[in-house]
Amino acid sequence: TYKNVEQKTIEAIYKFPLHEAAAVCGFEAEIDGKKKVKGIVKEAKQAAKEYNEAIQQGHGAYLLEEELQDIFQCSIGNITAGQTVVIKITYVTELKHDAESESVRFVFPTAIAPRYGSSDSSSSNDGKKLVPDVVSYTYKTDYYLKLAITCRMTSVIQSIESPSHHISVELNIDGNPNVSKITLAEQITFLEKDFILVVKSLGLDQPRAFVEYNPKTETNCVMLTLVPKFAINE
Repeated sequence: TYKNVEQKTIEAIYKFPLHEAAAVCGFEAEIDGKKKVKGIVKEAKQAAKEYNEAIQQGHGAYLLEEELQDIFQCSIGNITAGQTVVIKITYVTELKHDAESESVRFVFPTAIAPRYGSSDSSSSNDGKKLVPDVVSYTYKTDYYLKLAITCRMTSVIQSIESPSHHISVELNIDGNPNVSKITLAEQITFLEKDFILVVKSLGLDQPRAFVEYNPKTETNCVMLTLVPKFAINE
């Protein structure tokens, strides 16, 4: 969420990491809770060109671009005085599976690691990718993290823990032992470290299939998961 508390029009830029195996599949902006704008995929240089042209013409502009394999930048142009813009980014990623503990691990990155180096320069939105040594990072930030997670598993959830943050967990949602909700226990949580969630559930190594129906396009999406098992001769 971006709110312009100044008396002039501003541009907001936010860089954030995503796991290199993640795929962004949705980008949406909501202006003052009324107007919604949905993003479409375009070639990087063309998208940057249209973004810069919109800013020069005084229009609201929104751009999400991949700068590196796991670094994204969200640019919000021409936020007028007092205006609030909410950005919604949808992505899919595969969870890490720990066969020994029968658990899956979800990592939500919030800070760019210092392995990329630092720089005071900012992006010019020219559609070019940054090189690793010009991505800036910080250990301290005044921005807060707020999380509301709904976890749905294919079997009974045994436990949910976070080795990175203090969390509040609500199990057995609506009488369903496979569903839980997770929020941060602390009222103020800074964007200073990645959020890690570990969910333990039975039967994670069992093959399963999912079918999701899209009523807008009247199409189905099918996903099949197979976990390999190897017989080890002692």
